[in-house]
Amino acid sequence: MHAVWQYYRTLKDAEGHLVKYKNDRTHNATWCLACFNRKVESIEMSERNRYLLDPLTVVRDRKAIESDVYSSVNPVAGKIDDLLHHLSECEKANPTIQAWAHRELNLRKGKENWAPTAPYSILDTISGTPIVLGNTPKRPRLSGSFDDLDVSTVHNGQPFPPNLQKEFNADVCEVFIANGWAWNGAANPVWMNFIQKWIPSAERPSPYTLSGPVLNGKVAEIEE
Repeated sequence: MHAVWQYYRTLKDAEGHLVKYKNDRTHNATWCLACFNRKVESIEMSERNRYLLDPLTVVRDRKAIESDVYSSVNPVAGKIDDLLHHLSECEKANPTIQAWAHRELNLRKGKENWAPTAPYSILDTISGTPIVLGNTPKRPRLSGSFDDLDVSTVHNGQPFPPNLQKEFNADVCEVFIANGWAWNGAANPVWMNFIQKWIPSAERPSPYTLSGPVLNGKVAEIEE
């Protein structure tokens, strides 16, 4: 399976079958995670803000909002070239992911001579362990120091796979909590530029992502 599938989601109908793309009986409908999640977070933030002004208003859970977002975000045909094309031009995607998709698309069209060996992989920035895109095991947390950290490995042009991005978001959340930083700091241009400069492979988590899904997940871990 091509690595690009990690950046999309699909939808099943009431009978458990994957929804097809429009009138295409062969290819599934897919939704770009960057576009989809951005829309969900926008709605969540809007509903929370309305609730602050009027406690009688309803704040839906994430799954309820996601059900509506499928119809408000345009799907992409489940074809590798179509998926790469959208991702390469998606303004909501991480620039590193955009660049990777653009290069992959050019490789498939024969516009670039160099081709990476399969499977696609990057190095874990902490342990140095190869991470295979498309089948990424959860990286165990290290309780020791960061002596083995090699910052240069994050400049290899490959975006973080979803599992590593999820752990990155959780670690950023811990940093904000430990320092008593306001969640809005995640949208501060200085912070965003810092992430883009030193960890370009990572998607910058938004204030809502940190204070909502990520924080809720950490609370759930503590309560278990």
